[in-house]
Amino acid sequence: MGHLTLPIHVFFILLTVCYGQKHCCYPNQYDLHESETGWSYGPIGGTSSYTGTRRVAYDFVSKKLAIEETTDSGGVRQYYKQIYDYPEGAHYLIMGTDCFKTKLTGEMKQHCIPGQAQHLGSYVYGGVDSSLLVDSFLFQTMGNMTTHREVTRVGCLPVRELHTHLEPTNKTITMQSMTYEDVITTAPDPSVFTPPVPPCPPRHQFSQNIQDSQLKQWIEKTKREQRISDPPHL
Repeated sequence: MGHLTLPIHVFFILLTVCYGQKHCCYPNQYDLHESETGWSYGPIGGTSSYTGTRRVAYDFVSKKLAIEETTDSGGVRQYYKQIYDYPEGAHYLIMGTDCFKTKLTGEMKQHCIPGQAQHLGSYVYGGVDSSLLVDSFLFQTMGNMTTHREVTRVGCLPVRELHTHLEPTNKTITMQSMTYEDVITTAPDPSVFTPPVPPCPPRHQFSQNIQDSQLKQWIEKTKREQRISDPPHL
């Protein structure tokens, strides 16, 4: 069993060159915890921030993904869980006691450093007795987002990540910083992928794909309000 626990106290030794460094893919199976902080600023909404923790269980062999998240924004704590079950073609979103089921189409993508990513350099992370060589990459993704991702040279395990996004319509800037720890590179406990019991109520089961823009907007609105309103008529 592979296990990575990153130390609290770190020192950095910048390496100016990294010959022959290749883009890599995360392990096919892993279970990790993540600490995150987010900020947003816009001329309309002003400034807001949040902190949160996540557990991510990823199984590319079984084609399943589960994300459990707890956030705190302005003293309001919220809990979400998402399950992506590609063999079933279903996406589940659990918010407290509320449950939503939507359609999931396409193939599960392996979690990799994109081919177009720019390698910024490398550094040593950790203390004298437990140091790791880390590679830093920069790339753009759809939706006008810039991602700065750091992974270990050996094993391609995630270390840190920073997302920056500018929404062109309302000029809102958002940033999301994530630090990963307790990365275990074995198959996650299958129970983490178990659909909700009892099943999501019929009025919260949709035939639309989870990527449907109207459905996503309604779900995000519901997440913010933490209450159930009428689902969209799509």
